[in-house]
Amino acid sequence: MTDSNSAKPTAPGSNISTMLATETGDDTFALYQAVVEEAPVVIYAKDAATRFLLSNARHASLLG
Repeated sequence: MTDSNSAKPTAPGSNISTMLATETGDDTFALYQAVVEEAPVVIYAKDAATRFLLSNARHASLLG
């Protein structure tokens, strides 16, 4: 995984899950996915155009 100073910006409309799976490997991605989905808090990410790139189950349940 890269440090915050060398991270590449995510292009608008890109899929953050695909980017993470490519950059981190299958085991790390599976852990990331489990943490995000099982967390009892809202987790989401948006791109520069305010489109959702990621939304966990808790966030989706609040949005309806």
